[in-house]
Amino acid sequence: MELQVIEQNKLVVAMQSPMVRNADDKTITDTLGKAVVRAFQDAGQRIEEADQTYLKSALLAESKRYPNMRIEEIPIAIDRGIRKEYGEYFGINVVSISGFFRGYLASQERAEAAKELNKLALPEPTKPTEAEIKAMEIDMIVKAYEKFKSEGYYADFGNHVYRKLDERGLISFTPERKREFMEQAKKSVQDKNNPATALNREERAKRLSVIERLANAIKTGDTLVVREAKQIALMAYFGELKEMDINIKDLLEENSNG
Repeated sequence: MELQVIEQNKLVVAMQSPMVRNADDKTITDTLGKAVVRAFQDAGQRIEEADQTYLKSALLAESKRYPNMRIEEIPIAIDRGIRKEYGEYFGINVVSISGFFRGYLASQERAEAAKELNKLALPEPTKPTEAEIKAMEIDMIVKAYEKFKSEGYYADFGNHVYRKLDERGLISFTPERKREFMEQAKKSVQDKNNPATALNREERAKRLSVIERLANAIKTGDTLVVREAKQIALMAYFGELKEMDINIKDLLEENSNG
């Protein structure tokens, strides 16, 4: 296990070196030359100087087929390749070394090292403080209200704005008013799902299904109607604030400090 950790750390370090695509030819050739000489030595073979020169030149072009490989990964790939970690090979040549590169780049060890490298590169995200969260929520509500004032409507997807206002105790409609919102919501959902205006058979079937759900929607608190009722309630709340010319930001900040 300790050896495995050492090897992974070795890969993580190697993967922080420049990519082949960003390295100059001399750096790549020098790295290849040293790696090839060592490969022959470790394999107990001799290499003639002319062959060494040829290999360095041919492998320079071959290595550029793997532009995202890092310079210091070259000797690791060759070293592991001659130890048959990527399968059998016949002689140390351009074809076999290219296979070493492919095998190394596709290896699980490299994938794991890449994950570790990403952990090092990305700072641990910091959680916002409670005060920061409240400030973001206030900003969201203020923007929603400003949009309502300028356009006469704000689509509160997921009833997020309504919920945040309700959590602060700022929405306090009477039970009678809430029942009115539910009745309006039921009618609104019915109108939006009128089967007569469906564009095709599939859409008509879906709309009919919704209409059937609405039979006891108010009594059962059907989610479709409840969501629509909260949307209507939010518009009513914003409308009252606008009519009374109340600065919603001041109201929210006063509520947070209270």
